[in-house]
Amino acid sequence: MSLINTIENKIKELSGGKFQKLCDAFLAKKFPDYKLIALGSQEGTNKPTKGIPDTYLVLPNGKQIFVMYGTHAQVKKKISGDIKSVKEKIEKLGLGTEQIEKIICCHTSSNIGPEKKKKFEEEASPYELELIGINEIANTLCYNIGYHYIARDFLGVSESTDQVWDIESFIKIHDHSKTNAPISNDYLGGSVDNYVSLIESDIQVLLIADNAGVGKTRLGIEICKELEKKGYIVLCIKSNGQATYQDLKRFIDGGKDTVVFIDDVNLVSDYEAVIALLNFDEKIKFIVTCRSYSRESIEPYLKKYQYMEISVKELGLDERKDLIRQFSNDNIHSKTIQDLIEAGQNNPRLLVLAAILSKKEKSKKYANCYEILRDYYEEILSSSEVDSGDLNVLFIVYFLNRLKYKDRKENVVYSKLADLFQVNDLEVEDRIKGLYKKELIDIHSEYICKIADQTLGDYVVLKYLSTSKNAISGLFEILYSIDRKRFVEMLAQSQIYYKDNQFWNAVQRGAATYYSKIPNDDCEAQEEFLLSFGSLVPYETIKFVNKAILQANKELVQVPITIEQIANKNNSVRDKLLRLLSTLIETGHIKVSLQLLFGYLSNKPSIVNQIFKVLVNCFNSLLKNGGDYSFMGEVIEILSNTNEIDVKNITSLSVVVYEDFLKLYRESVVLTESCFSHIAYTLPENELIIEYREKIFENLNNIYMFCGAEHEKYIINLLLKYSEDSKKYLVSHSKTIKSDLAKIRSTFFCEMQNLSVLEEKALYQLCELSNQIGSNAFEGYEVSERQKVYGIISSRSLAYPYKPKHEEEIARIANEYEGEWEPFFVNLKLITDVDEMLSGNNVENVLYNLYKNLPFLEQCRFIQAMLKANYRPFGLQPSDFLREVSPLNYSDLLSFIPDLHKTEWRLATLVMAKEVTKEQYDSLIELLKDYSVPLYYSIISFLKFEEFCPGLLSKGILKSDSEYFWIPNYIRDEEAIQIVKVINYDILESLYFSNLDKPIDESCSLLGLLIKHNLSFGLEVLKELYKNETLNGQILESILYRLKNYEFFDELIMGFALYIIREGDLLFYYNNTCLKKLLKNRQDLILELLSRSSDEEEFIKVINIGTEVLDPNDMISAYNLMKDRGYGLSTYMKIHFHKYSTSWNGSQIPVLEKQISRLEMIRYIFSDDIRYINLVSRIEKSIGAFQNEILLEKEREF
Repeated sequence: MSLINTIENKIKELSGGKFQKLCDAFLAKKFPDYKLIALGSQEGTNKPTKGIPDTYLVLPNGKQIFVMYGTHAQVKKKISGDIKSVKEKIEKLGLGTEQIEKIICCHTSSNIGPEKKKKFEEEASPYELELIGINEIANTLCYNIGYHYIARDFLGVSESTDQVWDIESFIKIHDHSKTNAPISNDYLGGSVDNYVSLIESDIQVLLIADNAGVGKTRLGIEICKELEKKGYIVLCIKSNGQATYQDLKRFIDGGKDTVVFIDDVNLVSDYEAVIALLNFDEKIKFIVTCRSYSRESIEPYLKKYQYMEISVKELGLDERKDLIRQFSNDNIHSKTIQDLIEAGQNNPRLLVLAAILSKKEKSKKYANCYEILRDYYEEILSSSEVDSGDLNVLFIVYFLNRLKYKDRKENVVYSKLADLFQVNDLEVEDRIKGLYKKELIDIHSEYICKIADQTLGDYVVLKYLSTSKNAISGLFEILYSIDRKRFVEMLAQSQIYYKDNQFWNAVQRGAATYYSKIPNDDCEAQEEFLLSFGSLVPYETIKFVNKAILQANKELVQVPITIEQIANKNNSVRDKLLRLLSTLIETGHIKVSLQLLFGYLSNKPSIVNQIFKVLVNCFNSLLKNGGDYSFMGEVIEILSNTNEIDVKNITSLSVVVYEDFLKLYRESVVLTESCFSHIAYTLPENELIIEYREKIFENLNNIYMFCGAEHEKYIINLLLKYSEDSKKYLVSHSKTIKSDLAKIRSTFFCEMQNLSVLEEKALYQLCELSNQIGSNAFEGYEVSERQKVYGIISSRSLAYPYKPKHEEEIARIANEYEGEWEPFFVNLKLITDVDEMLSGNNVENVLYNLYKNLPFLEQCRFIQAMLKANYRPFGLQPSDFLREVSPLNYSDLLSFIPDLHKTEWRLATLVMAKEVTKEQYDSLIELLKDYSVPLYYSIISFLKFEEFCPGLLSKGILKSDSEYFWIPNYIRDEEAIQIVKVINYDILESLYFSNLDKPIDESCSLLGLLIKHNLSFGLEVLKELYKNETLNGQILESILYRLKNYEFFDELIMGFALYIIREGDLLFYYNNTCLKKLLKNRQDLILELLSRSSDEEEFIKVINIGTEVLDPNDMISAYNLMKDRGYGLSTYMKIHFHKYSTSWNGSQIPVLEKQISRLEMIRYIFSDDIRYINLVSRIEKSIGAFQNEILLEKEREF
């Protein structure tokens, strides 16, 4: 029996009083903002009482809703009676429609039809009537989030794992735990609008990854609240160790905007299956949280989707004070608040715990984070009478994340931990149940347990480790070998809270002892250990890296890498030796690590892009942890002697490192195995940094002078970018910038004459910066005429004038250069030949705006100068200039055109004619005799001449080197109509067919008209392209997309589909990509193809294609048709009852369930016909196989 049927039957079994209690809970949940007063049952019992109404609700505006309940066998009679009684009561009370919002009748009938409903509404008039029957109640209890507890508490029915909740319930459950820091406080993290916008965009998963206690859950909840206001359905998952997928799927209302919030996603046993729901419903989005150390385990899975990672913004000082006030006594002293902030640092959770503690011990002062954690959780452990045996069990459960304690002996890791703690196995189950009663452990499904709160687990680990300093070596031996990753996570988390030097010295000794026992020849084990603990044994790490570099084979072939590839922000550090060296540098072993780093680069030049990433990350990390600038100096010193490093790309590496070191403001996100850190750092003004920057500019100048064009270009752009970026720091870093400018002048621009175009561009911008900051570094520089021209053609306001003053400036410049256009265009040509950063569109728009502002004779000189300088605007043709000239002046204009270009411009004047005359026609014939028309022309330009005198095209005098002359790349609709009007269809079909291998007629305007005239031609085009799909696949796909809105399209593709089925690949016709795209979700075409099938074999092929392209429900008609025709009796083994292949991300459970659902639907169709017994038997076997796969997948995921 289905869950909803069970709920309905249970409701029918309720007594009147119990039904009223259930409905009261139902209405309270349905109307959370209304005050509910129950009158119809005795307090503390399920006995009904007489009275009208049974319940009433008071709205925020003061209006009321009267509610009546009925479980009477004659429901319709009961409802009529209740309506009459309520109306009489309302009248007796002297109330009316102004005071009564509506009447609600809750009943247990499922057969009140529209006519009866209308009759009841008339009886209730003038009051609005709402009928809530058993179907609505059962559906809501079954499928609506937040209602399932009502079914559990009142009906004893629950298939829920109690992990999926609405926002309000999630917060209550979270805060109910005595170990959790509350999240019901006011949100203090600022606006979340940006994050809401991300969910509203194409982002499918928003990952909040950050350190413990910084407010990940609170941020996620705040985003969800805002999304709920916008109409999203919000489902919140609080894992209790059980599988979540089935529970969540029940509450998802397909097709509605839904956000699923998963707190601590890494603790959800089947999170892969849960997030895989994205493959089925594009309306679902996920917001998930995880601690920084768990990020690496889930990120590879999230990369299969559109996801974005964010961190929690640190609270400012005022926000931290407000947070403490929310959880402390009202009269807390400001000095106490300051003390708590210093102890809790930037961790909101610790601030909340400290605030709660301050209520009990107002004078207590905490020295650090650990003392807050200790006092808070020790009070809980002490009051719960937790002994050492309980602590051992808590440690084991936390280490495992979750434990199936009924089957614990099958868990190898549990057994090893039990041996370590000498746990009495006979007591374990009782201890777990005891800790559950003390609310320190959660138990679900009577066999899965997990610690109630992760931070409690953190403290249990700290408590154990801090009292086991002398046994740390043993812990390394056991815990590291049991689960390396989990042990590292625990130590990393402990480091956040616990700073005791004695303890960490013990950890260091433990790491050294463990490492010493790893065999010297087991390099893999050594490397794996050092990747986690290299910072604790730095000299062993140095020895290991040095040995590995010496033993590594030198790369014989050095592959060139561009500067841009090295500087790519998306580069990552994959090389394990580089990761070890990063750890060494960040822990202060700078000099020797850099020596090893560049020695390794000499052996392995291909890692140069990773080397750059290492240097940048290390610099950021060192700055964040105290501002160690010596690293900067050491790197500059090494790169200053690049002649000693025999690496092909070392100069390129130097340039991008210098560029990075010159940044005054640095911002980055660093995610390591142990923690997340956001780095935002502004370099201070000090003499050492200024000295380093002077050395950088000297080195850059040396590279610029001697290292080739690629580096010259990059460094000039670096100087241009520097001149722009430095404007933000004119006040804060004036001394630094003045020093920079003086050094740039003395190196790059010791001479300010005879500069290249780009050099002067950089000098001009640097000079502007110098003037702004009050420096005389570039005193004496005079702007050249070429630079003036550059300023004109690069101006956005002259290219796109949007104010009157811009138009005035254009007119002024046009007037200034009258009679001087030749030197203008000479300089313009020089500039545009070398400056790739200059937008061609910008230049041409400026030119055209200047041209339009000139009188006719000056326009002629403008064009003459442009052509003499051999400058050809890419986007402007002669016809564009002629549009601004009267046709009466064409002949005068042509007299200014140089002889080399005269024919081209003469042709343009003829083509521009609106009406063709005999004289113009004859002139065109004469011109074309010995002239090939320019590439920018097509047949369209000459159609009016063919119309004037048919036969021009057949004369053979139109010559062009363009492949697209006869059938252009792009043809507008009106042009296509003109073409078919002038040129014979047979000729056009021949021309079109012979040019199919080119990207012609990209809009398909002409092809559409040709197919409309002759459908067979369209089919031949598709066949021809399909024959060589490897070469023509994109063209074929584009044509089909463009034609889909034509009336003939369906008929065309049915003919094409039958061609593929009959003559295409006989083995894999059903997996044909083209066919699948054409027929996807086209049930109508599949059914039509079935009706046109010539025999049973072809019919089965279409069925198999339908399986690939249609949803299961859309195939019902197809299978019924197959059954009616009696097909498949002997050919059932050839039928594909599920997709041949599926493209799938992550968990297989959703796709397997969909396959089972499809098979069950097919089985239902054929199960009542004995002729299909073999087909049904085959389906049964497939269903069983898929069910077994689901069980295996669930076990794997758990």
